[in-house]
Amino acid sequence: MILVVDDLKEFAFEKDQEVIYARTMEQAYVELINNEHLDELWLDHDMGVNEDGEEETIRPLVLILADMGFHGKPRDIDKIVICSMNPVGADWMKTTLEKYYNVKRLEL
Repeated sequence: MILVVDDLKEFAFEKDQEVIYARTMEQAYVELINNEHLDELWLDHDMGVNEDGEEETIRPLVLILADMGFHGKPRDIDKIVICSMNPVGADWMKTTLEKYYNVKRLEL
């Protein structure tokens, strides 16, 4: 299964591949809790404005994933794909996660 955490973009995947889009951070946390294994996790950096009117980013989720890896218990994710158009945010995600996960940055 592929989990895409992105507030706006959609991507072309194989028709037989199960893909779930999490458009908010809340949805992303729910999907990560409910799915023990992910073939791919696609991450956007800027997640828009939440219901409280605050800008959200993927950073809290990335820090949780990195912390799990640091403690020797990374999530069961075959590949993380960074799909952000924010170059600084994308670099930060890659640097933070590549020590613990197979990370690829998609050039948009």
